[in-house]
Amino acid sequence: MADLFGLVPNFRSQLLAINPWARLHGPAFAAAIDGSRDGAVVALLAARRAATLVRLHAGAGLWNHWADQMARLRLGLDPAALRLWRLIAETDLADESFDDAFDVTHYRFPGPARFAGAAFAGDAWFSRARFEDTADFRDAVFAGDAVFEGTRFSAAADFGAARFGRAAEFREIVCGGVAGFVETEFGRDAWFRRSRFEQALVFRGARFAAEAGFGDIACTGPADFAEVAFDDNAGFDGAVFDGAVTFSQARFGRTAWFNGAAFRGDAEFARTRFLGRRCFDGIDVALPRHPVAAQIEQLRRDHLRVAG
Repeated sequence: MADLFGLVPNFRSQLLAINPWARLHGPAFAAAIDGSRDGAVVALLAARRAATLVRLHAGAGLWNHWADQMARLRLGLDPAALRLWRLIAETDLADESFDDAFDVTHYRFPGPARFAGAAFAGDAWFSRARFEDTADFRDAVFAGDAVFEGTRFSAAADFGAARFGRAAEFREIVCGGVAGFVETEFGRDAWFRRSRFEQALVFRGARFAAEAGFGDIACTGPADFAEVAFDDNAGFDGAVFDGAVTFSQARFGRTAWFNGAAFRGDAEFARTRFLGRRCFDGIDVALPRHPVAAQIEQLRRDHLRVAG
């Protein structure tokens, strides 16, 4: 690949002015974009992480000033320049350990953000942060409370196999890409109330050891709760599913609340186990003979037969 810095001289000067740490690593950029991990690329990535940590600990003012500059620089870039921009804009804190409370409330992440495998020993605050590219939290461990209230994810957000030891607060988040929680473990209460998911929402194989709150969520794309274990109460009251949704082989250990939920697409409850109360009062089904209507009616009959 040609020297990317030579493609757009004005872009080069602005990028280096915003990220002075990168001045010594220009020769490694093309190799890094191509996926190489030679010595020069390793040094580049280490310098990027060091600069990221310095900005992180300097506070929201300095961080968001850098983020705003990078976001403006991104406008109108051609594909080659955009690849370079994403390399420099990436926040890569994968496998990092944070021993104290972690607070990025109101932080803006203009490029990809990687927290995969990160360990948060204290409370982690991501409230009202803005992730404008992909957000990767796969295998992350949250020992304290994890607070994502009001957070905006413009692209995919992946929390697959993450572990939440205490409360997980995802109230009023907005996710513009796929939201993935495959095989995620929630050790305490988890709240997603009034959140909006504009593409697929995937919780397949997740486990909720305590309360699970999904009341008033809005799902535009498909939603997958297959094989999910809800050990305690689970609330989907007022939830709106515009796309297909499945609870196949899910297990509800206590009360399952679906009061006032709206099912606009296909819904699947095959081999779902309800070990406690099930509440489907006032559900809204788009078509009179929609498959979910028959399934829920069967659940009601089963409940009445057991109660009688």
